[in-house]
Amino acid sequence: MQVRICKGCKKSLLLTAFTVRGGRVNKRCDKCLAPSRKAQAKPGYKKISRENARKWNEINPVQRRAINFKSRYDLALDDYERLRFSQGNRCAICERPANPNEWLAVDHDHTTEVIRGLLCQTCNRGLGHFKDDLQLLYRACRYLEGGIWKVKSVGGSIDSSLPTAQLLN
Repeated sequence: MQVRICKGCKKSLLLTAFTVRGGRVNKRCDKCLAPSRKAQAKPGYKKISRENARKWNEINPVQRRAINFKSRYDLALDDYERLRFSQGNRCAICERPANPNEWLAVDHDHTTEVIRGLLCQTCNRGLGHFKDDLQLLYRACRYLEGGIWKVKSVGGSIDSSLPTAQLLN
């Protein structure tokens, strides 16, 4: 049985104690979420809450980011800045320097939730599309090197009588 630590009560609980939405497991257990769910059930709560949150986020972008880092990754803003400095203010994969007003994405292992480093948005999305699957990434590298598939063509166009792709390996 898989176990997860609740960010609310800090207890180690079975995964069955957490709600799963969209394939993602909540960070807080159902008992910790119950009071906020009860408040959200009141009429008009979401409309007022969303509008207030949007206004606050516009006024306080740094504080919003600090809250996001703490709640999602248990990472203080000072720790984020130290990590950013240790990487030379660059993406850990492509090493492109980040603009002063650009936030690098916090890359973490989705199973252990251990932070691996900071990435530019492009590299972070790329890893996300590959679902952190090393075998899939290796296949993509081999594909880019021209080592997996080769399309057969006749006179510059694909010959429809042949299979469209042939495995080389």
